[in-house]
Amino acid sequence: YNYLGFVYVENYRGPKNKYESAICQTGSISSCIQATKSPLNIYDWSTKSTRSPLQVLYNYRKFLKTICPDCSINSNVMPTFGLSNINSLSSRPLSNINLNEPLVPTEEFTYIKRKSNDLNNQNIPENISTEYLNKKGIIIAGGTNLEYENYVSEISQALDWPVIVEPPHICVGDNMISNSSVSLQSKNQELKPEVVLTIGRTGLSRQVNQLIKETKVVLSCAVPSVITNSLAKQKIGGLFKIPAKQNNTEWKNSWINHGKMVFEKIQKMLSSFSPISSLHVVDLLIRKLPIDSHIHLSSSFAARDFDLLISNEYHSPFSNGKVSVSMNRGVNGIDGVVSTAIGAALVNKKSTFAFLGDIATIHDLNSFVIPKLEKIPDITFIICDNNGGGIFNTLEQADVEDFERVYGTPTNIDLVNVIKNLDIDAKYINELKDLEKELNETKGIKVLVVKVTSRVNEADLRKNLLSIS
Repeated sequence: YNYLGFVYVENYRGPKNKYESAICQTGSISSCIQATKSPLNIYDWSTKSTRSPLQVLYNYRKFLKTICPDCSINSNVMPTFGLSNINSLSSRPLSNINLNEPLVPTEEFTYIKRKSNDLNNQNIPENISTEYLNKKGIIIAGGTNLEYENYVSEISQALDWPVIVEPPHICVGDNMISNSSVSLQSKNQELKPEVVLTIGRTGLSRQVNQLIKETKVVLSCAVPSVITNSLAKQKIGGLFKIPAKQNNTEWKNSWINHGKMVFEKIQKMLSSFSPISSLHVVDLLIRKLPIDSHIHLSSSFAARDFDLLISNEYHSPFSNGKVSVSMNRGVNGIDGVVSTAIGAALVNKKSTFAFLGDIATIHDLNSFVIPKLEKIPDITFIICDNNGGGIFNTLEQADVEDFERVYGTPTNIDLVNVIKNLDIDAKYINELKDLEKELNETKGIKVLVVKVTSRVNEADLRKNLLSIS
C-alpha cells in the first residue's frame, strides 16, 4: 500500500477528450478516479489490475478523514460507480462489490485472520459439488503468508490432489509440486488437470495464471473480492467443507513424481554449469539459510529465482517453511529494497538476510548511510553483481539496437569499494563455500558481493531450465 501521495489534478483530459477534474494516486497503483459525474468511472492506467483502484475509490472518504479529521466531506460524493479500461474504453459495470480492505490499516482490520466475506451473503461453508470430487484436480493456495496453511494441507489430503503454493516458501505437506514454475511448462497431456481449486489470493506467477485460464473448471474459495476468478464455476468468500477422503492417488503421484524428475534435472544442469550464476547462489541459500531466519528478496530475478528452484526435495529449513520471507514491489520494482530490508531486520529478532542485484543496490545506496544515533541492524546483504539489469536479457528486446545503453545499463563500478566508503563492512565472494561460511553469523551490516557470470549466460541458463519439463 501507498498510504500517502494523492494528487488533485485540475483539467484532467478524460478518455472522451473532455477536460474533467480527477483524483490520482501516485505510486504503484496507477489509476485516475473520475470525481465529477455520477455514476463514477475508474480509468485503469495499469495493465489488468482492477482491484486496487476500486479499493482507492471505496476508501477515499475514510482516507481523507484520516489525513484531515476536521475536513468536511460530502457524503454524496460517490454514490455509484462502474469500471472502464482506458485501453479498450469498454464499460464493464460491477455491482455488489465487496471492498472491505481499508487503504489505511485500522486496529479492527484483520485481513489475515478473515475466513469469509459476504460474496454469497452468508458465512456458512459450502460443499464442493460432488461432480468435481473424483476429477483430476490441482490446488493453488495463495496469500501473503498463506492464511489458510492448515486448511490447505487438510483439503489436499482429503481430495488427494497435488498443491502449488504461492509464495512458494510456505510448506503444506508432501502433496506439493516441486519446481512448479518449471513443472507447469510440461506439454504432457496426462498431467492436464480437469479442475483447479484456488484458495485465497492466487496468480503471482504467469504459469499459474495460465493454468487457471486454460482449465475448464475453476473452483475458488477464500476469494478476496468478486473480481477474483470471476468465471469460476463455484466461488465463495469462505472455505469449502473438507470432503470425505477421495481416491485420486494415481493422479496426485503423477504430478509429485514429475516434480521430482524436474528437480533432479535442474540440479544436474546447475552442477554442469560454470562459472557461478545467480541461480547457484539461490540454490545455496535455499539449502543453507539457518532455521528461523528471515530473508528479504528484491523484485525481478531475486524473487523469480527462488520460485524457479524451490522444491520439497531440498529438505532444508527454507523448503520446510522454517525461514520467513518478505519483499516489496515498489513503484518500478527495485526502489527501496535496501531500506526495506534494513527495516525488516530492525523489527524482527531473527538472523536476517537480503538478496538483491547490483542495480537494486545502487538504486537505494543511500540507505546504507544510517545516522549514528540510530540503531544499527544485524543483516547480511548478498548481492549478485552481473553489471546491469539481467531480466531484460530474457525479454524480446534483448537484441534491439543500443540494448546495453537502454536496458542493460552496465555501471562497471567497484561495488565493494563504493560500499566500504559508506563505512559498511563489504567484501567480494569468489566461491560458494565462502558464502556458506558467512551465513552463520549476522552481526551489524555486512555486504557480500558475488561476481556472477554474464547476463547473457544467465539468460541462456534460465531458458534451458524452463524448457526441461
